[in-house]
Amino acid sequence: LGAYSARLATGLGRTTGFSTFRLDAPLAAALLGRPAALATLLSRPLPAGVRALAVPAAFDLPLLVGRTHPFPHAEVACPSPDGHSGVVTSPHTAAVVRRFLAGRPLAACPPWDTWQGVLAGGFRLPDPPG
Repeated sequence: LGAYSARLATGLGRTTGFSTFRLDAPLAAALLGRPAALATLLSRPLPAGVRALAVPAAFDLPLLVGRTHPFPHAEVACPSPDGHSGVVTSPHTAAVVRRFLAGRPLAACPPWDTWQGVLAGGFRLPDPPG
């Protein structure tokens, strides 16, 4: 039932243009097919002198609620108001990236920026053990 629901949700996302995610893509299989694979990848320290920036989509916030620091080696920008697949081409993201690359501090997030994640937090998957 879980796999069927995931395929239905991702198919709907592609059909509506909200996402381009495919469960059967090699990267998705590698990251979702092993417990804690993504957490392991994100927990690796960056090389000296390398900085990272995370710009989450506002509607991906339910996946992040309750996690102490989902991107431990990255600065985290305010959520993009765009859907998951729109983050990369968003004017909001472009402005955030320009600010980050210029070495300027990221803008403070208004309190309402995380409401989607807080409201939907009960529907996310639990954190993996360990």
